[in-house]
Amino acid sequence: KRRIFIRAILFLIGVFLVAVNYNMFLVPNNLVIGGVSGLAIVLKKLIYIEPVMFIYLINTLLLIISFFALGWKKTSKSVVGSLLFPLFVTLTTPLVAKLNINFESDIIMVLISGLMLGLGSGLIYKTGFTTGGTDIIGQILGDKKKVSFGTSILIINAIIVLSGGYFFGYEKVVYAIIILFLNST
Repeated sequence: KRRIFIRAILFLIGVFLVAVNYNMFLVPNNLVIGGVSGLAIVLKKLIYIEPVMFIYLINTLLLIISFFALGWKKTSKSVVGSLLFPLFVTLTTPLVAKLNINFESDIIMVLISGLMLGLGSGLIYKTGFTTGGTDIIGQILGDKKKVSFGTSILIINAIIVLSGGYFFGYEKVVYAIIILFLNST
């Protein structure tokens, strides 16, 4: 029971850090690092939908698709994260607005974002969970089309990052790559 409690706390801290990072660095700076949350930033520019609403909608839809494509056992590991991440994005929005942190240097902001995202993501994955989104698509492709999970995630995220570059400038793609590198490290 103690181990489960510690895993749950680490998972919640990880989701909190990823959500704060999203609100503090990614959304205000139009940094598209892939995933459903990155696609939400692009769509905010195109159709003016609030990113968190898009994340709720797509994550719910992907969970339903996952249930039918992969079954409950595989889907169950994505349910909590798929619902908690947008909830934490919603809950941390006022906190980030009150902090109102501005960096004089974009590269310092990108480095802090990458480190914060890496720490949060590391805690999430170490506990055995995900935040859903494109991870679900990667699992489905791996299961049904025999494409490796890593390859499918790389392709999906590359398309999303490049779409962010198209709409926000390719300097943002370089920043996104730095953040992704730090995150994976």
